[in-house]
Amino acid sequence: MFKKPLFKRILLIIIALAIGGYSTFQLKTFLERNGPTEQVLVARRDIMPQAVIASGDIGFADLPVGSRIPGSLQDPKEVVGKKAVMTIFKNEQILPQKLADANLALGSGERQVGLPTDVVSAVGMTIKPGDIVDVYWQLPDEKGLPSSKDQPGVQQARKIAEYAVVVDLINKNNTSAYSAATALPEERKRGTVDDTPSVVVLKVKSDYVQAIATAVGNGRIYLVKRGNG
Repeated sequence: MFKKPLFKRILLIIIALAIGGYSTFQLKTFLERNGPTEQVLVARRDIMPQAVIASGDIGFADLPVGSRIPGSLQDPKEVVGKKAVMTIFKNEQILPQKLADANLALGSGERQVGLPTDVVSAVGMTIKPGDIVDVYWQLPDEKGLPSSKDQPGVQQARKIAEYAVVVDLINKNNTSAYSAATALPEERKRGTVDDTPSVVVLKVKSDYVQAIATAVGNGRIYLVKRGNG
C-alpha cells in the first residue's frame, strides 16, 4: 500500500500533467482559430488517380502561417485541367509530382517505356513533358540494315513509333524533371541539380512496345519532336 504523503504527491503530479496537457491543447486551438493565417490551395474532396481536376475540386483554406508545404502549387491555373497520377486526399496541399498533363496519363491500349537519351537524341535537350515525338532507330552498319542506294554502307534510320508523348525526363541525378523543376533555389546554387537527361519516359501505343524494346538494346535511338497538333 502507498503511504499517504507519497500517494498525494503522485496524485498531484498526475493532476498537474493533465492540467498542463489540457492547457496546451486549448492554447493550440486558440492560436489556430485566432492566430495569423494564410490562404493555401488544397483539395476540396478526395481526387482519385486518372481524374481530371476541375475548378470545383480545389479551393483555398485558411491555415496557420507556416503551414504551406514548400513547392506546393498555389495558382489554380496550374492545377485545373491536369490529371492526378496518385490519390490527392481532401484538404491535402497539391504537389506537382502528383499531377500530369491530361495527355500524359495512360489510356486503354497505351504503355509507358523508358529510353536512354542524351543531348543529341533528346533534340538538343529541348524536349519536355507533354511534347509529341516520333522515335527513330538506327542500327550499326554490321547489323545489315538496308543501306541507302545513294550512300552504300550508310544505315538508314527507320521510324519505329510515332505520336509518342514525353511523360517525363530522368536526369543524371536519377531525379524526375518535375522534381528538378521545383528544386529549391539553394540546391540550384550549390549545383546539386543536374538537368541533363539520361532517360526519357514515353507514352506509346502498345503496338510499338516490342520494336522499341528491341531498339533499346541494339543500335541508337533518336527522338524527333513534332508539333502538338
